Amino acid sequence: MIQTMNKLISDNRFKIWIVIAGFLLSGVNIGISANSNVAFYAPVSKALGVSVSAFSATASITSFVSIPFILLIPVLLKKFSNRQIVLFSGMSFVLIKLLFGLSNSLWQMYVCSVGLGLCLPGIGYVVINSLINDWFHASNGKAMGMAASGAGIVGAIVLPIINLMIQQYNWRWGYFTQAIIATVMVLAAVLLIQEKPNDTQAVSPHIQEETKQTASALRSPSFYFLMLGLLLILVIGSGVQPYLMIYLTGANYSSAFAASAVSAILLINTFAKIIMGAAFDKAGATNSVWIIGGSIVLSLVLMLTSRYSIIFTCLFVVAFAFAYANMSIPAPFLTQSLYGRQNFSGNYSIIMAVTSMGGAIGNYLTGFLSEQFGSYDTVWYLYIAGILMSTVCLFVSCGLSKKGY
Repeated sequence: MIQTMNKLISDNRFKIWIVIAGFLLSGVNIGISANSNVAFYAPVSKALGVSVSAFSATASITSFVSIPFILLIPVLLKKFSNRQIVLFSGMSFVLIKLLFGLSNSLWQMYVCSVGLGLCLPGIGYVVINSLINDWFHASNGKAMGMAASGAGIVGAIVLPIINLMIQQYNWRWGYFTQAIIATVMVLAAVLLIQEKPNDTQAVSPHIQEETKQTASALRSPSFYFLMLGLLLILVIGSGVQPYLMIYLTGANYSSAFAASAVSAILLINTFAKIIMGAAFDKAGATNSVWIIGGSIVLSLVLMLTSRYSIIFTCLFVVAFAFAYANMSIPAPFLTQSLYGRQNFSGNYSIIMAVTSMGGAIGNYLTGFLSEQFGSYDTVWYLYIAGILMSTVCLFVSCGLSKKGY
């Protein structure tokens, strides 16, 4: 009895550490690498004498390169410990950020982007959510939301710091600052990570019967509708977020106000992910699709009205903070809800590899389409249509999964 109580207390403490470690890693992987990167678009493009879309291709290169390596993570997790993978990948990330700061031309940044794509999967959501899947048998959505909230809060804190360093010194010091902060966070995460509990495999027969193996999932039509729906969300989310500062300054807001708005989005997004994760747990897979589609459409509509009043802009900031949570929470939640826990890392790595193409496509697509149409508003209308299509795909996936397809 006493041993059981001690084990329960110990496990709960480890769970807290796992969530904090996930928080730190999502802060590096998304908060630093992506969310605070918006500060570099204008100054680096100007300094190197290239277009914004040409510089934005760095993010696309990173996303494309990372795709095959995301698929390798489940294999590496069987050969190496989580700590080893995170330490190696995290320190590689720091080195690449230093090299970004030393770059003198666009092609050098493209080369650095390749290196970034190689190391990011090792500190990405497959590792984070696999750890959570190992330790949490219930309230997974909430735990995933708490871990993923690091992307928002770290981005909200780091973005103003990066902006300040760029204004006071230059864009190179912005990259150096990213590297310094990432070093501290990665090392802290490595110390907090605990390997999977010994009883991870001791799942109930009921769960074992419901679990679909990766080979089975790949034969399921529902799996492909799920991937398509999530892919569209990633295309649109990654196509909007990097251009928020540019869009708001184009709507006659000051750059300081635009930066504050983006920071507010990232800060509110911290709580939004926890709220959305808990809501998904309560709503279940099918009903959560309404939340996913509705929150994104609402945010895009409010963004289109933001130029007319600061009130609409403030409403957009709140709405987009919740909509942006859909970049990280639905994929692991729906993967586990529809295909079980037992082979989560295998199924989820495939989902992540496919949806990562959305990050690669969306970032460049927005820049390309806005240059073709001469307006971001037209792009947002197209993205609203894309989200409606995504919502239909997710509903079809849930429906087919219930019927065993």
